[in-house]
Amino acid sequence: MSVTQIAEFTADGALVRVMATDELAAMTTGYDLPVIHGVVSRQSGETLIALAPEHASERQARRLLEHLPAGVDLLLWQYPDRFWTVTS
Repeated sequence: MSVTQIAEFTADGALVRVMATDELAAMTTGYDLPVIHGVVSRQSGETLIALAPEHASERQARRLLEHLPAGVDLLLWQYPDRFWTVTS
């Protein structure tokens, strides 16, 4: 598995880490969904954004955060613009 941190910034007072990884399937185990190009997770106490290498950028990460409603812990993204949210 290849994981590389490409950015780190603060959004809404929380630390956001942006990772490029070729193993998004491992992060979405248990979800029967189409191919996933990005995952935004608040489950670990910080915000982690994992993106497929071809979509990995701080700009894309900030864009995905705009689609993560308050109270939602997990957002799954399929290119170009399909989103699924999961609350826990």
